[in-house]
Amino acid sequence: REIDVRKPSDLGRASKQAISKIQFIREALKSHVNGSHPLPDTTRRLELLDAISNELCLAIDSAEFIRNTHQDGDYQQAAGEVFSELHSLIADLNADTNLFNILREIIENKSIFSALSEDDQHVALDLLRDFKLEGIHLSDSDRQRLQDMNQQVSELESHWSANIIHSGSPNAQIETSEQFEEYYVSVGPFPKADDDNFQSLSRWAGRQVQQPSDAVRAKVLILPREQRTLGMAAASVQNDVLREQLWWEYSLTPRENVTTLPALLQQRHQLAKFLGYEHYAQKMLLKSACKNIDAVRDLIKTLSTAARPYAQENFTLLRARKLYLAEHGHSATGSFSAGLKNLFSSVTSSSSSSSSARQEALDRVVLHPWDIAYLQNQSIPTELLGLPPSTSSRVDPAEYDRA
Repeated sequence: REIDVRKPSDLGRASKQAISKIQFIREALKSHVNGSHPLPDTTRRLELLDAISNELCLAIDSAEFIRNTHQDGDYQQAAGEVFSELHSLIADLNADTNLFNILREIIENKSIFSALSEDDQHVALDLLRDFKLEGIHLSDSDRQRLQDMNQQVSELESHWSANIIHSGSPNAQIETSEQFEEYYVSVGPFPKADDDNFQSLSRWAGRQVQQPSDAVRAKVLILPREQRTLGMAAASVQNDVLREQLWWEYSLTPRENVTTLPALLQQRHQLAKFLGYEHYAQKMLLKSACKNIDAVRDLIKTLSTAARPYAQENFTLLRARKLYLAEHGHSATGSFSAGLKNLFSSVTSSSSSSSSARQEALDRVVLHPWDIAYLQNQSIPTELLGLPPSTSSRVDPAEYDRA
C-alpha cells in the first residue's frame, strides 16, 4: 500500500487516517481486555497488533523520507509536522500496557505460541522486544517521564529540520548587518585571475537573489545562507581560499543547529541512560540487524576492504587534477596552490620524469574537504594528468560505484 501525496496537505491527511485506524484498533483491543467483547482468536489478535505497527511505519517512514529529501520547503515543513505528531504517538503506544499484556499472554502461553506459524512467532517476538526496549517495564510515573523525554527529543528533531528548511529564507526586512549575516553569505572579493568564474557564478546567484550593484563592482558574490546553494557554489568556485570559506559556511549552516545539535544529542543520551542503556546508539542498534557497535564496525570494515582499492584510485585521480590545475596557474591565489605549482615545476623540470617521481609528487598533494566536490566537477582528459600506469588503466567506474 502506498500513500498518495500530490500536495503538502496530503501528508497531514494521510497521518490523520493512520492515527484514526490505530486508535480504532487500540479501542477495540481494549474493550476485549475489559471483557465487554470476547477476544478474537490468537492469530487475529496478533494481526491487529501488527496492523498498528504497519499503519504507523507507513505514515512516519513516508514523512521522514519527504522531510529529508524533498526540495520544496512546504513539503518539508508538512512532513516535519507529521513526523513530530507520529513520533509522539509512538511514545504513547510504547507505554500502552493493554497492548503489551495482550502480546505477553500470547507469547507466555506455550500451547498458543507454538501453534503460531514461524512468521507470526517472529512478529510477536519483535513486537515484545520493542515494548521492552522502550521501557514498558517501568512504573507508571517513570513511563510518563519517559514520554516527556521522548517528546523533548521529538521537538528538538523537528527544530533541527525546521532550521534547515527555513535557512536562507528571510521573512523580515534586512536592516542591520547582523540580519544580513543571518540570511546571506558574502563571498569575495574574487581576484582578477578568476574574473570569468565570478561572472558565471554571479549570473547563477542572481537567479536566486538579486546581486547588489556595489557587490558586483567589488566582485563579491551574495548567496542565501542555504545548504544546497552553498554546497553547489563551493563545488564551482575556482579560488582555493574562497572555496574553503564557502565550505565552512556550508558546514555551519543553518547556524541555529550549531546549538540545536548538542542539545539533541544530550537529550537522546539522557533518554538512553534513563532506560538503562550505555548510550543512544546502543538503544537504536538493538532494533537493527547489527545489534551492537562491534557488529557495525565489522560491517564497515568489510565494506571498507572491498571499496578501498577503488577509493584510493579515485583519491589519486583527484590529487592529479589538483596538481594539474595548480601547474596551469588555475586558482593560484591560495597559498597551497602556489606551493603545488612549485612542486609540479620541480618534478617536471627534474632530470627524472619517471612514474615513481610522478607518484612522489602526487603523494605530496593534500586534499582538503572543500576540494573534493570541486575537483570531481573538473573534466580533464586523463592522458593530460600524467598518472602512473597502475592508476591510468583502471577498471570500469561502475565497479567503483557498486563497491
